[in-house]
Amino acid sequence: MADPGSNPFSHPGPSDEADRMNLPPEHPARPPEPARRNIWPWVTAGILASLLIGMIGSPWFEAKVRRNLPEAIQPAASADVRGLEARLADMELRLASPAPSGGADEDADAIARISALETAAQAREQAGLEATDRLNQLAVELQRMNEELSSGDERIRDLFLLSVMRRMLEAGRPLNPIEDMVSARFREKDGGAVETLAAWSREPQTRETLAKRLPELARVGREADAQQAGGWWERLKLGFSRMVTVRRPAGEDRPGQAEVVQAAAEALRAGDLGLAISEMQAGRQTAETRQWIRDAELLLAAESGLDRLDSQALSAAIATARADAPAETARPLNAPEAAGS
Repeated sequence: MADPGSNPFSHPGPSDEADRMNLPPEHPARPPEPARRNIWPWVTAGILASLLIGMIGSPWFEAKVRRNLPEAIQPAASADVRGLEARLADMELRLASPAPSGGADEDADAIARISALETAAQAREQAGLEATDRLNQLAVELQRMNEELSSGDERIRDLFLLSVMRRMLEAGRPLNPIEDMVSARFREKDGGAVETLAAWSREPQTRETLAKRLPELARVGREADAQQAGGWWERLKLGFSRMVTVRRPAGEDRPGQAEVVQAAAEALRAGDLGLAISEMQAGRQTAETRQWIRDAELLLAAESGLDRLDSQALSAAIATARADAPAETARPLNAPEAAGS
């Protein structure tokens, strides 16, 4: 049998073809690899969903789109939401409509009350500013007094200090800020005057404050007279006694407390504090009356002591001025002028 390879008409096998083409032999087939999944569609869908949710939840969508949707696809509003919408619409209607006349009257009354409160507040503020100005003026005056005391003539400083003391006495202000200076300058000259001023400064009173206390003393005196009168019979006799003047021996005629207070008030209006004290001493002595007499006596002693200090300082200043003045030759007023002058 002939060799198949030697047969020229025989078909070549795979190995022969590979040999002729110098190709490597075929390897066995590999299993197919799984296809890779593409995630970009999911990312795109997520982004679009986020944008859609944000747009639906935005105020623009609520204002522009949802209100224009048909009622069939709009969500049903709850009872609370409908109530709030009705109240809001009512408020808008009230704001848009003109206010009734009654409301205008109420607004006018409220404005008037507010204006009155503002006026009262401004008045209180003005009073506080005036008090502050007075305190500032006193501080400036004290500062100036300290400057005057540190330089200049002693006589002029004494007069200035006494003028400040008189102003404080008339205003009823305690002398505590200048008490040390007063004691240092005037205790050797008139210690009694300094002591009376210091005693007055502990409980300062003025003639005005003493006069304002008299009506209360008159009321207390009338009550005391009524209690002393006793029952209705005694009060009736007291009334007849006031209508008829009966002369009594000296020392027995004693006026009522109201008349005593009236006489003291008239003496104060006349500027006679000593007479007012004498009138009050002639009446019934109650605790209030004795306190008034004590305060008046302290004020009278302080005024007298200040007058003495003022007179002494003024006399010393005049004497110093005369001693320092240059001596001039006395010449008659009608004497002719010197030639060539």
